[in-house]
Amino acid sequence: MSRDGWKLIEPGATNRRRKREGVPPETWAKAHPRAARCELRILTEGVRERGGSRYLRRAELHDAGEDRVTDLGRVDWVDWDSSGDLLIARDGKLLRIVKQARDRFDVRAPARELIDLSPLTFEGRPSPPDARSWKGPRPRGVVLGARSSS
Repeated sequence: MSRDGWKLIEPGATNRRRKREGVPPETWAKAHPRAARCELRILTEGVRERGGSRYLRRAELHDAGEDRVTDLGRVDWVDWDSSGDLLIARDGKLLRIVKQARDRFDVRAPARELIDLSPLTFEGRPSPPDARSWKGPRPRGVVLGARSSS
């Protein structure tokens, strides 16, 4: 995420230990591209939700100019676009909240639905035969040991 302008502000934890021990969630922040006082934050509160998303995330908008934090609720993905609008993916829908002025963003502005993909379902397909084995040079990296079954 750091390559896309996000910065880790709280390493926290994303598992059961977080709730049990009071560890804060992993938190990433990204400044608004034009309104310096606005910052978007993604909080990863869990992983592998039963019957749900791989990551349990919610988003917050921090407005330092008004000393206000707005909870955007659960999200699958969220980010600023190049014009400064806020894009949110949630429940199979892509939403946009348009910035109000050149250097001002109002999260209370209504979100416009760009597309609803929620009726679509995943259809598993087998990989093509030529993609089932590696034929190139061996990738460099560290070989991980087998997981123990404890």
